[in-house]
Amino acid sequence: MNQRFITFLTVAEAGSFFDAAQQLFVSYQCVSAHVRSLEEEYGVKLVEHRPRFALTAEGQALLETLKKIRALEEGIAAELDGSGPEAKGHVTLGVPSARYTEIVPRIVPPFKKEYPHVELEVAYDYSNLLQNQVERGILDMAIVTQYSPRPQLNASVLLRDTYLFILSDRLLQVCVGSRAQEVDALYKQNGITLEQMTQFPIVTYPVGSRLRSVMDEYTAQTGRKFHTVFASNRTEVLDALARTDMAGCIIPHQICGTTLKNNKRQRQENRLHIYPIDFEGRLQNSTMALIWHKESALAPYKRYLMDLIGERFDEYQKFEQRLE
Repeated sequence: MNQRFITFLTVAEAGSFFDAAQQLFVSYQCVSAHVRSLEEEYGVKLVEHRPRFALTAEGQALLETLKKIRALEEGIAAELDGSGPEAKGHVTLGVPSARYTEIVPRIVPPFKKEYPHVELEVAYDYSNLLQNQVERGILDMAIVTQYSPRPQLNASVLLRDTYLFILSDRLLQVCVGSRAQEVDALYKQNGITLEQMTQFPIVTYPVGSRLRSVMDEYTAQTGRKFHTVFASNRTEVLDALARTDMAGCIIPHQICGTTLKNNKRQRQENRLHIYPIDFEGRLQNSTMALIWHKESALAPYKRYLMDLIGERFDEYQKFEQRLE
């Protein structure tokens, strides 16, 4: 199907020239020019603009024809490159080291159920290195944090992540004594600052990580030191560590669901407190994005994987209002 037909099909299904332009990553003027070219070539009016957007009878007829052509093309693609359950192929996905155990179980089983004969290879590394590997064609796509735009890469924002502080009630009482109830209410309402975190033993992230750099810079500027008892970027262990009463832990909001689920299984006194962290402008929210090379060929199973990743990250948004 040529670009003019693709453009008209997108306009007709979106019901808007503006929305179609966004979906196709082109200008409004480009979309308008393609539709006008079709109208001039066939000598008919395809779209009415007033009083509101609507297809003419000729436009509706063209839409139905193009849908049939698209279905035929998709059927051909399924036979040639395998978009059905019998498809064979290979796809490589990169994920951040610190999020590996959170992300992989949510992605691999449903993908393999849909494409049992496609080999899915999942690598993990630091986000900046994953970006380099996608850029060089080593990985087909990658989920990254702290995404920085690059001209060779496409990106779809998945999540704007924040950080939370989880703390057992027993440790809170040990550290602040009789003020525990008052402090808990204060932190839940206003968040906990870096200065307030210095009164608790904590598990922090390794040297070189963005979060650790912010904390080290805070110490250098204020002279206030954190009581770090352990350093790890393996987020899957943080909830369990916090429940030992050894230390409070800093977790990305993305994995808060684990703590919420575990809290439901515990009696009230054994549940972890969950506090937003107020970095006072020192740390911006982390932008998680799915990236892929602009020149990469995306077989149907690769597009399915991308859609699946988007769906799974949408689920994380459900935790936004559940932090009591």
